[in-house]
Amino acid sequence: MANDSGYSDKWEIVADLSSGGQATTYRVKSTLDESIGGVLKQLRNNKSPQARRRMFREVANLRIVADAGGHVPRVQDDNVAQFENTSAKLYFVMEYVEGPTLDTYIKEHGRLNLDVAVGVVLDVCALYRLGMTKMFCTEI
Repeated sequence: MANDSGYSDKWEIVADLSSGGQATTYRVKSTLDESIGGVLKQLRNNKSPQARRRMFREVANLRIVADAGGHVPRVQDDNVAQFENTSAKLYFVMEYVEGPTLDTYIKEHGRLNLDVAVGVVLDVCALYRLGMTKMFCTEI
């Protein structure tokens, strides 16, 4: 399983979810309250300054979008403020959202119907009006 990044006193890994180019994800539950669960995302390449900044931005963006009423998982725990300290193994824990990924949904059901697709576009437009879409595409 995962190398501990300082989260094990608060979170217990219960299942592997996936591994991508940037990070590995796990289902976790709180060691303090088993009714609280989440998804732990642990950075794979902790020596890459670019990857560390991307994870820092990802957490910042999730918080900004959630605070603006966006439909994104809430960040429950993280250590990304240490992104400049390369000895810190970066991670964050966000809410677990039950359901299929968009890719799985489309493979099983085909294209999104018009109402759902319009809803997605309206959410993106709302972020654009708030000036938030640019931050998802730029580097620090």
